[in-house]
Amino acid sequence: MKTLADLVPPDTIVISGDNQKWRYQADVLESSRKFHAAGGKLVRLEFPRTEVQWYGDVAIVWSSYSLETEMDGRSTPEDGRVTEIFVRRNGHWTNPGWHTDSGK
Repeated sequence: MKTLADLVPPDTIVISGDNQKWRYQADVLESSRKFHAAGGKLVRLEFPRTEVQWYGDVAIVWSSYSLETEMDGRSTPEDGRVTEIFVRRNGHWTNPGWHTDSGK
């Protein structure tokens, strides 16, 4: 969990097309903890198309994605698009924001 907390800093903002509530670092860490505690697994994660724009210590990553999770023996596929912001702080890359929309 420490690695995720280092990558997703306190000022994180997450917007998802299927969720009206914006989420923050505490929400991301809690949902990850719950997913893991319930036995959830990320089975597959692919980025069929990705483009990156660099602006010094900021990178904006535009991607399409395809993933599959598993919980209680049930597989759930998801496809969509994601825009992510990466910022280099103190020599390390962090991911303080992203927006997803799924093709559900």
